[in-house]
Amino acid sequence: MAINPISGSNISYITARPAARAVEPQAAQAYGGFRPDQMQLSSAGATARKAQAAAAQAPELRAERVAGLKAQVQSGAYQVDTTALAQKLLMVL
Repeated sequence: MAINPISGSNISYITARPAARAVEPQAAQAYGGFRPDQMQLSSAGATARKAQAAAAQAPELRAERVAGLKAQVQSGAYQVDTTALAQKLLMVL
């Protein structure tokens, strides 16, 4: 395997960084004249986190159904209703 050298023009996109934006004078003293890093999360992330926590605390209500289906699949007795599957797929599309 050959390793080719990297020329300076190929890696400029890695090293080039946008200039930091200056902030208001009172904030400039606290942060050395530059805006601090910030992160904002959408409400969808918070909703997903709540749903995940609720699901983790919920009892496993379908354990018996899943165990029955798993046994059918392993024994080869499980049969897919292709008509019902196709109808549900078409509803999604």
